[in-house]
Amino acid sequence: SRSRFWAEGMEQDKINAYMTLYTCLVTLSKLAAPMIPFMTEEIYQNIVAGIDPNAPESIHLCDYPVCDESMIDPELEANMDHVLKIVDRDDPRTGQKSWSFVGRSYNFDSAAGLFYTVDVTKPKGERINVESLVGGEPLDPGKTYNVAVTSYRASGGGGLMEAAGIDTGRIEERIVETYPEIRDILYNYLKENGSIDPAVVGDPQRIGSWKFVPEKVAGPAMDRDMALLFGRR
Repeated sequence: SRSRFWAEGMEQDKINAYMTLYTCLVTLSKLAAPMIPFMTEEIYQNIVAGIDPNAPESIHLCDYPVCDESMIDPELEANMDHVLKIVDRDDPRTGQKSWSFVGRSYNFDSAAGLFYTVDVTKPKGERINVESLVGGEPLDPGKTYNVAVTSYRASGGGGLMEAAGIDTGRIEERIVETYPEIRDILYNYLKENGSIDPAVVGDPQRIGSWKFVPEKVAGPAMDRDMALLFGRR
């Protein structure tokens, strides 16, 4: 993404982004060289021969790229194939040419640090019932809490701030701290811990939990959505 290229300094994440782009440009140029020889030669001279004295002097003297099958990720390919099928398929519930994310169980914002329920039978504005904070303390409507949100939501995305009566034009007055992008937080966490343990990061006593109620109504709807998303039957 653009933020990785425009980040300050030269952190490893930024280097990785540059090297991925560079590898793609060089490899694609070699692949296309027989078809567009002059353009690919110009690219090669600018980004390879012009900076690497040990490189062949022309792209047409390079070995043709060979597929490295060890780099194939079948799981990733299967996931992307599934995403493409979702995009191309009509929504069987609405008849729309693309899937609708309005009011679907997979399109709810969730909040960490709370135990709460979402009652699908209640009218808009009355569906959420907060049972307690993670530590067992009840949520006090008259108290001020610090809440972490994405920049998209903080700037008014999705209309949540407007619904809460918050003027996004003055959001800077409410900000007490800013953090790196989510990908950077995940990257740093993985560097420090090596892996993500669901038992740790998903522990309800750490992050809370929520569910749709009543289950006899929400359960079948959830099963239907999961079947459509992941092919479960």
